[in-house]
Amino acid sequence: MKALAPDDDALPWRSIEVTRAAGGRPLLLLHGEAEALASRRGLDHWTVSLTHEDFLAAAVVVAGRRCGPPLPPVSGIAPEGENP
Repeated sequence: MKALAPDDDALPWRSIEVTRAAGGRPLLLLHGEAEALASRRGLDHWTVSLTHEDFLAAAVVVAGRRCGPPLPPVSGIAPEGENP
């Protein structure tokens, strides 16, 4: 959720889906509002890591973009090397 940096409203949980790609690696799929927000942010590449043990599960997602010009800063996120 942090990578998408939603403006004011929280994204619906069902707009973010984790499934399996060929070979079994986790794959992130975005739908609806999450997909539109990622597009506006220029994000088009996701790396997902999942882990679980007994009654605990965790996921880490790294968002990026494959190529393109620099993006304008997102409200509430400080540029690299600056503290908010």
